[in-house]
Amino acid sequence: MLNKQNILSLNLALLKNHAPELACELADLQPAESFKISDSKSDLPAASLTVDGQAVALCSKYDPIKEATRMADQVDYSESATVFVMGIGLGYHVAEVSKRLGPKGLLIVWEPDPANLLVALTHVDHTPWLSRQHLIIFTGQPDRTTFQTKVEPYAFAITQGLRLFEHPAYRRLFPEQLTELNNHAKDIVAYARTCIATALVNNLRTHENLTANLPLYAAGASINELKDFAKGFPAVCVAAGPSLVKNVHLLQNPEIRKNIIVIAVQTALRPLLDRGITPDFVTALDYSQISARFYEDLPPLPTVTLVAEPKAHCTILDSYPGPVRTLSNEFNDVLLGDMATPKDSLPAGGTVAHLSLYLAQYIGCDPIMFIGQDLAFSDGLYYAPGTAVHQVWSSEINAHNTIEMMEYIRVMRMRGHLREATDHHGRTIYTDEQMATYHKQFERDFSNAPQTIIDATEGGLPKEHTIAMPFAESLEKHATEPTPSIPLPSTHLDSDRLSEVEKQIGNRMTDINELRQTTVQTIATIEDMMKNQRNKAKMVRLFDQLTEQREHATNDLAHAFNLITKLNVLGAYKRQKKDRLLEITTNDPYERQYKQLERDAENLDWIVQSCDEAITIFEQAMQRLSHALIQHQSPQPA
Repeated sequence: MLNKQNILSLNLALLKNHAPELACELADLQPAESFKISDSKSDLPAASLTVDGQAVALCSKYDPIKEATRMADQVDYSESATVFVMGIGLGYHVAEVSKRLGPKGLLIVWEPDPANLLVALTHVDHTPWLSRQHLIIFTGQPDRTTFQTKVEPYAFAITQGLRLFEHPAYRRLFPEQLTELNNHAKDIVAYARTCIATALVNNLRTHENLTANLPLYAAGASINELKDFAKGFPAVCVAAGPSLVKNVHLLQNPEIRKNIIVIAVQTALRPLLDRGITPDFVTALDYSQISARFYEDLPPLPTVTLVAEPKAHCTILDSYPGPVRTLSNEFNDVLLGDMATPKDSLPAGGTVAHLSLYLAQYIGCDPIMFIGQDLAFSDGLYYAPGTAVHQVWSSEINAHNTIEMMEYIRVMRMRGHLREATDHHGRTIYTDEQMATYHKQFERDFSNAPQTIIDATEGGLPKEHTIAMPFAESLEKHATEPTPSIPLPSTHLDSDRLSEVEKQIGNRMTDINELRQTTVQTIATIEDMMKNQRNKAKMVRLFDQLTEQREHATNDLAHAFNLITKLNVLGAYKRQKKDRLLEITTNDPYERQYKQLERDAENLDWIVQSCDEAITIFEQAMQRLSHALIQHQSPQPA
């Protein structure tokens, strides 16, 4: 039988895989004196916790396992891929939840005091659930940003159901902490749903845009040349929130303007130009064609570089009247194969404003200031005056329908998603679910930023991990010397390279058609297996046939298979959900095998559909490559 020291050593060794800092902290900690251990009637350890003189039992004094089983049975694991256990006690209920959740589910465990956790790990063997792959465990009271950072990588599991599992005693002992954790959990569910819904809904459109932008991606400029060119110089990221009008005029002063790098989101480009302010960079990542309105009727901008995600709609890159640089993209690099050239990337962000931050960091700027970044409806408005949206509305404006009325209508369309918040003056303000999600992402980014981040918006939501400072003061303090010259890329595309890319896409289409044919044949093989499960001789032959088909698809057609896998996001999401359900709902081996085959056939059908989608978007890409080839056949002007 294991003694207490051995139990603790084994538990800490496994805890180190998930929370190394916490494991080290516990190794040097003394157990909590308020956490009392006694023997239950079933000879298992029982415990009570004393808080403010109040002793509360943390598990049954008779049969802790039976109690834990009853508690764990309250969760519907078929509807909950994630269970958040608040309060460990001695951990019997955590072990039971872990068993029922299955290895593909996500288990989140919280204990308010690490000294309490130490007692639980000293007296009870928790190695079964500490050895699971998908586990988050933490103590204390994490802030919203820390909690989001821990949980964000598991967005897929969270969107498949999150169950909050409160230890009854902890609800009485730690009501405020549990309420705050509940709020954090609700926020992360909203954030995960936004991220996954965007990925699923926009997946095909994203890949259409990626392939449509192949001419510029394969034969145009990258951001590599910009790396650290402005190291140590200040930058301002300009967004188009309502507060922009408070301080953007300061950039009209040429003596100030020459001393700061200006990075504008596409929505803010028109308001800047209308005020005679020429930014250095514009950022774009919007997948929708509607974003093209931000680039209508622009003057030539030979010194303003558009830095674009290659997933941005092609009309943006086509219509921009200046130099363009694109970021690296894995899908396009797989598509190009040996033709892919080294391109630097930037972190994936939710908005162009996030992209502006990452660009400022990439080029080495410090400090990084923000203006117009309200993330709320300051003064009941959505946009700063003068944006392209206001120009679109201009035909509807009259004495009875003002810009302010149109802004109000725009805000009220989101009434189901509005939430109250507190602005930087301490006043009540409205934001919506989407902007609140972006706000959390900004705070996470700011917490990790080595640069000084200055919130000079002077309106909207306050932001953690920033210095709130008026823009005028920020400029006076930091914009003190001229910034370096900005490297500008050529607007000419290499026609020889465009021609080679066109041939490469044709080869990929041939491979995808072959992959489709192989996949259809594989579905037929699986359907035969489903009909002949108990015919061992036939199943052996069918397994051999299935293996041959799988190896042809994944080895001989590896490039095509990788491309289709990236297109088949919805199929992968559905398969992940079915995989987890198979683990927790099926025991009979034949039934389990049948459901696995059924799942595989469904997934392969999604692959067939993805092959069809790929052929369609690659045909469109071929047309754009041919057009670009005609445009750039003439030699580059001297």
